[in-house]
Amino acid sequence: MAVKRDCPCRGCTDRMLLCHGRCERYQTWKTEYESTQTAIRDERPWTELSREMKRLLWRRMLRR
Repeated sequence: MAVKRDCPCRGCTDRMLLCHGRCERYQTWKTEYESTQTAIRDERPWTELSREMKRLLWRRMLRR
């Protein structure tokens, strides 16, 4: 499942400080993005997640 991560704030001419709470385009994008992320997490089995996490932790530990 492909995930589009391009936030509508990028290149927005109406952008200002703390506008995420008021911007309707951002709020609809965020809702769609979160639902997509939830669907992706639900599709992936826990064993695969734990394997990925172990690999990540080992890589971080070996770098030190």
